[in-house]
Amino acid sequence: RIFGPFMFKWDYELPAEWVGVKVPLASVVLFRMLGAWRYVYRRYLRHPAHPATRLFVTVSKPIRRSAYRLLVRS
Repeated sequence: RIFGPFMFKWDYELPAEWVGVKVPLASVVLFRMLGAWRYVYRRYLRHPAHPATRLFVTVSKPIRRSAYRLLVRS
């Protein structure tokens, strides 16, 4: 569930000891969704230079925090 999507992304094989283990589809979808969010965050939001982006980051912080709790801790 944790390492499977990452291993598939980098074309690694699952360890031989993991016979019969399947990576849940929900884990792959969550990994891709969070990957897209990480890209946007690192590219545009981590160190915003434009005042409008700074305002967006400040206003959306509680929403992002709640969404992260819902997606990751479930």
